[in-house]
Amino acid sequence: MTEISSPSSGGQRDRGPGVLSWLFFLSMALVLIGLLQSCGNSSGWPWVLASIPALLVAQHAFYLYSVKSRSVIPQRATKSYSFLTVDFDSLEGAWRRYFGPGQIVLRFGVPAILLACACLLQAGLFFGGWFPKSLAQSDTAAQLLYAGRFGLAGAYAFVMVHLGIRNFRADLTGGGALWCAVTILLGPGIAIVAALALPMKETETFARAALFFFAGLSPQKVIGYISASAKKALGDGNVSDSVLNNKSLLSIRGITLDIAERLREEGIEDAYGLAFAEPYHLLRNTNFSPRQILSWMDESLFYYFLPDTAEWLIRQHGITGAIDLAYLSHQAADAMNLLAPKVIDALCTKVGMPREEFDMLLQRMAEDQQLIQIWNLYNAMDIYQPKAFSEEG
Repeated sequence: MTEISSPSSGGQRDRGPGVLSWLFFLSMALVLIGLLQSCGNSSGWPWVLASIPALLVAQHAFYLYSVKSRSVIPQRATKSYSFLTVDFDSLEGAWRRYFGPGQIVLRFGVPAILLACACLLQAGLFFGGWFPKSLAQSDTAAQLLYAGRFGLAGAYAFVMVHLGIRNFRADLTGGGALWCAVTILLGPGIAIVAALALPMKETETFARAALFFFAGLSPQKVIGYISASAKKALGDGNVSDSVLNNKSLLSIRGITLDIAERLREEGIEDAYGLAFAEPYHLLRNTNFSPRQILSWMDESLFYYFLPDTAEWLIRQHGITGAIDLAYLSHQAADAMNLLAPKVIDALCTKVGMPREEFDMLLQRMAEDQQLIQIWNLYNAMDIYQPKAFSEEG
């Protein structure tokens, strides 16, 4: 069995996440108990509910630091698995940039604090008695307070559904957490604007409450509808030819409509954007299998280097991506390998490219830093095996 040099012993590594998980849940329980004790059992529930969204974000940050970061950390091995140049320090530096404690706190801790402040502020304003009593006595202020409460309820429902689904799939992002804070702040405001702009009769109680609730529930859709209408009115909704000519994400094997939509949330619109994305960014923000992400990027690089014939080579010759061709070039450089040059000649004939140009293309592939990083990550991550699976165990 190949020896793996690990920064810590296997036993310490296995016990670490368990100890941290107990400390985390203990701290969460202490926060909730402290809120109830400080505010009283009768009036403390708004504050407890206001703290739950921030705790969900903190839980995901804890998961990234204690669990996921350990599964994608590059490991040194005594045996080299790569035919390309291995730059382990670069891989380790990329891992620190996305999974280091400081980055986790910056990307998730700050949005969690902002979300907690937004929730506590709105809870105090609409349910905690912070609203000025002198203003609340007037009929207009009472109606606005009524609208704001239902708008806050709708915004809170959106936040809990969003965080619940994303935490269940383990792909919550810092931007999503920050948008939750914005929703908590915008929801009551949009409901109040709706109350001022669309006055209803006092008898239409259910309709008024539903209007205010849905105004707070989907502020993003309201803003998106206004933005889309403005673009359409200004004639800025046309798609350029350059965008239409890009390779769709759906051309990559294994990417469905839902996966393509999730990748668009990360700013990846087509296969070329996926080819040169930062691997660790996707590994941190999405819940897809690490090697699945890397294989998608490998195939996207194939479309980048051979945009017209990549799909044909994949279907007819079983080539999975750019790494396959780079490996074929490596094999052809070996004087003892007589089969690889024949395969390259056959591919040149079918592709319609002179051998010299094809060799230069293969050399560029083998020297491309993005391809090297993907190949090294594919072989360097998650090769740590628990002690129970070792020969001694």
